[in-house]
Amino acid sequence: MSGQIPEFPPPKPKGKGRSIAHLAGLLVLAMLVPVVPFLLGGEFLESAIGKWIQNDFSLSFRLAVTTLLLAADIFLPVPSSAVITYAGATSGLFLATVFAWFGLTLGGASGYELSRIWGSKLIDRLSETDDREQMRELVARYGSLAVILTRPLPILGETAVLIVGSLRMHRVAFYLALSLSNLAISLVYASFGNWFSDPAQLPWVLAASLLAPLLLTVATRFYYLRKGD
Repeated sequence: MSGQIPEFPPPKPKGKGRSIAHLAGLLVLAMLVPVVPFLLGGEFLESAIGKWIQNDFSLSFRLAVTTLLLAADIFLPVPSSAVITYAGATSGLFLATVFAWFGLTLGGASGYELSRIWGSKLIDRLSETDDREQMRELVARYGSLAVILTRPLPILGETAVLIVGSLRMHRVAFYLALSLSNLAISLVYASFGNWFSDPAQLPWVLAASLLAPLLLTVATRFYYLRKGD
């Protein structure tokens, strides 16, 4: 029997592939947060909002409800584009933009802070230290761009907020990206509603504002599919 100590092959270094796989799994979990409520109650909620906008409420009430609906958009299937367009048509460009921006930012902040607490704990359980560091490095590098580019897109916008929160994206970078993108979205849809505020045109304008984010999502997906080819 030889006295030599058997040599074992050195452990293989961990590459970024595993981190990407963990990030993809986190993406799926995050997407379930806005998708599941949409599947369960999206049609009912959109119908209820459609009936609600036909009523003649006071300015303060409309602005308060606009803010609350947009704040809940991070977790509930609220058609935010139509809500902001309606606010622009009935509350004026400036007030609609300000209150829509505040509501969207409040919702994004809630999703970010909650996922930063609970989502990060989930990541700690499901991944190893090296993988977490690599994922957080990706978010530190591309997180702001991801937040800005996905904010106008349904589901993906909410998903991006939950992911960067779970991976502890720097607060200053996140809130700067969130605030600027929300301001642009609020101004565009509020202007759209303000320009076409005629009661006879409003149903068509709201329908167009509902379709716009969906068409943008399809166009974005088509672009990246073509780019991949």
